[in-house]
Amino acid sequence: MKRFEDLIAGLNRDIEIPEEVDRRFEKTLQELEPKRGKIRFSWGKMAVAVAAVVVLCGMVMVSNPAMASQLPFVGNIFQKVEKDVIYSGDYSKKDTLHVSSDEEACYSGEDKGIKLTFSEVYSDGFSIYTTVKLESDKYDLTKAGLTKDGRQSINLATSFGVNCEAGPYDYDLLLDGKNQGKHAFVGMMKFDKANNSAEKGVVNVSIKNIYIELDGGEDAFIEGNWKFKIPYKTDGGKSKEIAVGKKITDGLKIEKLFVSPYQLVVFSDIAEGRLDKNAAAYAIFDQDGKVIEFQEIGDKEGGLERDIYALQGRQISEVHVYITQKERNVAKMHQVSTEEEAQKLSEKDFSINIGK
Repeated sequence: MKRFEDLIAGLNRDIEIPEEVDRRFEKTLQELEPKRGKIRFSWGKMAVAVAAVVVLCGMVMVSNPAMASQLPFVGNIFQKVEKDVIYSGDYSKKDTLHVSSDEEACYSGEDKGIKLTFSEVYSDGFSIYTTVKLESDKYDLTKAGLTKDGRQSINLATSFGVNCEAGPYDYDLLLDGKNQGKHAFVGMMKFDKANNSAEKGVVNVSIKNIYIELDGGEDAFIEGNWKFKIPYKTDGGKSKEIAVGKKITDGLKIEKLFVSPYQLVVFSDIAEGRLDKNAAAYAIFDQDGKVIEFQEIGDKEGGLERDIYALQGRQISEVHVYITQKERNVAKMHQVSTEEEAQKLSEKDFSINIGK
């Protein structure tokens, strides 16, 4: 699957916000500096966005984790999908924000026969994970996006901003989850922050297209406009940032790592004009010799590249990095599945202690 290559500009994405909603929004954002950010993903299909109309509701959420069992409309989606998604882990027992049943309409948007409802929100300090329910009587979602390994996902062309308006770029984000009956799909979306300094705030989300791979017929490509304002708060208790400062090659240096129970983010500095993108490769393994799988490229933060790896529920205490600069080994290093393979291909390696 490939990243969106066409960017949509010139669309009027502003909608009138009710006074009470705006007041609550401003209260949430008080004392937060505006930060604009975007992210690049390596997933998805190409699409073109067209503006439409959608109803936007309020900004009230409940921060009581026990509320999850009291959601008759949406339910505890984290509990349903947390073991099967790419960034898997234990979300349902975390201190997440929840939408109560009487507020479901305020976090729902419907257009072109597709209804989206946001339910739970969790942040590890780098990313904001939200659960979403997609409903449509028009499509059979029983095998929506089903792959050979049994995974299911739906693609959403989305622009977003964390503590700022949704940016001008549209990205192909996954609603990663499973069908719930014939006409509903529940899953998780992931939004990466431009920086990890703001512990709470609002994600402005604007979804332009929905692409659904259907079973036994033409795939569905729905152009519309679904807009939301989703409050979040950070639970960084088990997340940490580790200074590394390790030189990989003359043009590449790993500056730091961000580690949470769900992902590993490598911040690297690439000297301009000194490193061809195919000139070096490295693979990362955990303390048990299991490969940590690369998932996506994030946008730069303070001049640093961000490579994001899924931990898939594993606890890591140490990582081992294997590097090659030999042209014949670069492609092979990207495909290694065992530490023994990586050792044979590498010219150098080092370890980083993560701790408990």
